Amino acid sequence: MKARLITIYILSLLDLAFTLYLRARFGDIEANAFGAVLLKDKFIACFYKVVIVGLACYILYKLNQSIVSKILLAIFILLTLYHIVLISYIH
Repeated sequence: MKARLITIYILSLLDLAFTLYLRARFGDIEANAFGAVLLKDKFIACFYKVVIVGLACYILYKLNQSIVSKILLAIFILLTLYHIVLISYIH
């Protein structure tokens, strides 16, 4: 489970990088309402992704939430693939 949570954390940071890249390229577009609020300030968005998501992964690890981590991993894999497809279409 530890490797799965580390992968979730890395994919979360990739999500932030892809999102910032796409916003820099196309302006303030964000389909996720919560993400749109966070992205009004890049520092807050980075803080959330680095600290809050990291803390959430740590809590999942300590609580031994294997099923939740599997679901989150699947979501982040799909989200990363979505970003890759979007970026491949714009290049």
